[in-house]
Amino acid sequence: MKTKLALFLALCLPACAQFNFFNALSTWKSADTNFNPANYGTVIVWYAARKESYSNGASVGTVTDWSGGGHNATQTNSSAKPTFQTNVVGGQSVFRFNGTTNFLNATFTSADPMTAFIVWKSANPTKYSQSILYGDSAQGNIYGSGGISTSGATLYSGSWLEVPFDTSSFVVMTCRQTSGTENSFINVNGLTSGTGTIGSGVSSSWVIGDIYDHSVDEFLQGDIAEIILYNGQIDNSGTMQAIEDALGAIYGITIMH
Repeated sequence: MKTKLALFLALCLPACAQFNFFNALSTWKSADTNFNPANYGTVIVWYAARKESYSNGASVGTVTDWSGGGHNATQTNSSAKPTFQTNVVGGQSVFRFNGTTNFLNATFTSADPMTAFIVWKSANPTKYSQSILYGDSAQGNIYGSGGISTSGATLYSGSWLEVPFDTSSFVVMTCRQTSGTENSFINVNGLTSGTGTIGSGVSSSWVIGDIYDHSVDEFLQGDIAEIILYNGQIDNSGTMQAIEDALGAIYGITIMH
């Protein structure tokens, strides 16, 4: 069967298309199907809707920290709870935020530097300043659309790193924030989409889906499937790619390196 497929592709596809196909197939085969973030670095928190057992449409009061650190994200106000939606992306579940009232609170100490991997999409890509993850020090924050009024994402730590891209479809987004000599960056589906020197900071209280003090409308209108935060820089390109490939395989998102 494999021989026949290879022969068919050789006859019917140009060389560049053959390369892209077999490269993608190789990436899919090599992805870590038993993905455990702790195998790749020191995990601060790990939130994953696919590992929760809520029923479809249920209000979410507690999101488990699967890192084992016990830093569960919670919400006690019924009107502020996001909802759980099943079979949304690659057959996996998501936490859905309504863009007006939904958010979660979490207590953990971030790192400088810190690397985040987030699987998410926006239901309203041009809504200004949608907070995905916001700390009490107003440093190390991650926005969908952020300081820009176009589809994309933003990192903020005293200054902005703004990257436009299509957020109407699910993406695997990798973000590194550091006050060191190396640049902060945003990767989208395995490709570096923006770099800059913006600094970083440490927070101990966090909000998922809005800003820390809720003083202005920066609610996220969209879905979060997974958040993984690592202490330090994931500098090794092979390690970063392995994490991105694993998440891409889990959620059916094409990763390009």
